[in-house]
Amino acid sequence: MKKHSHIWKILIFDMFIIEFGPVGVFFIVYHFSDFLTAALALGLSTLIALILSKIVNKRVPWFAIFSGSITILTSLLTFVYTAPWMLILKDSIYYFLFAIFLGFSLWKGKNLFKSFFGHIFAMKEKGWKILESRWFFFFMLAGVSNEVVRVSLTVDQWVLYKQFVVVIFLLFGLYQFKITSKYRLPEADKLGLQKLFVHNH
Repeated sequence: MKKHSHIWKILIFDMFIIEFGPVGVFFIVYHFSDFLTAALALGLSTLIALILSKIVNKRVPWFAIFSGSITILTSLLTFVYTAPWMLILKDSIYYFLFAIFLGFSLWKGKNLFKSFFGHIFAMKEKGWKILESRWFFFFMLAGVSNEVVRVSLTVDQWVLYKQFVVVIFLLFGLYQFKITSKYRLPEADKLGLQKLFVHNH
């Protein structure tokens, strides 16, 4: 049984290192080089992030494997075929796929979001449903806006837009702690995080 600090380690790796670390690498490499080199760096850093998560947490969440695999594949294809549109379109597909998954879950009452993050947060069912519905609409809006930018602006302008989106994602994600705190279970801390984590390895 691990202490509460283990949850923070999982949270940091699952939500920040895997999801946002490689994007940060992309922006840095793009600033000093070009889009294609940055795309290659994005794919390689995503692979490294997944390996680090496996080493540190002894596990990699399936949604991270799914999104990471798409990122690695499209990044390499973008570099090999000199096609920036592949990486840009990947974001739209990613956003819409997650919106579809969450929308289907809401429709069927499956609570898919809980299966994503139930090992991190301890909340009442109402809290999980609120989070799931919020992220459904957020991913839908992100997908639509990315498509508008993709078809109407340049690659360089998309990179600027992508930086804005990353900031919005972070702020929106942090804002959801209000829900996890409000609907937390007695065994959770004040932010709704699991106090103890049972590790089976």
